[in-house]
Amino acid sequence: MGKTQRYSVIAISFILLLFGSAFAYQVYRASRSHTVLQKIDHLVLSTPADQTDLEWAVLVYWLHNYHCATVPQTRASLLWLSETERYLDAAIHSGPSVDTIDAVWNRYSALMGDSDIDWYNMQHERKLVYCKVVKDGLEYFDKRSYLDFRDSIRSQQ
Repeated sequence: MGKTQRYSVIAISFILLLFGSAFAYQVYRASRSHTVLQKIDHLVLSTPADQTDLEWAVLVYWLHNYHCATVPQTRASLLWLSETERYLDAAIHSGPSVDTIDAVWNRYSALMGDSDIDWYNMQHERKLVYCKVVKDGLEYFDKRSYLDFRDSIRSQQ
């Protein structure tokens, strides 16, 4: 093999190594993001004393949706994902609250920054639905989807 061919093989190998590393990083980051989502879902299993199951399911459901809408597997650093996971672990062990939901929601909002044009609409909708659930309780027209969400998480445990 000539000198030029050898350099070409080395260069191509290096480029393939870089692409492989970038791909592996993305797969790992997506895996970490999925772990955070599972921990968010796990919150629905620990309804705080000041919430009904339905009220709590609504809050966790909307946080789940916000996680998916922010696409953290492509935006968040591994450090951000790790910090969020640790925060959720602590909340799960100490007992989550509405403050837990708000704190994690705010982390996602900060992650999105100025690009989060849907944040206000999503937060506004979450508050409208939550207030409707609190006011109407089990008479809320879409209660089944929230309770189904809770039940599907419970069935996976």
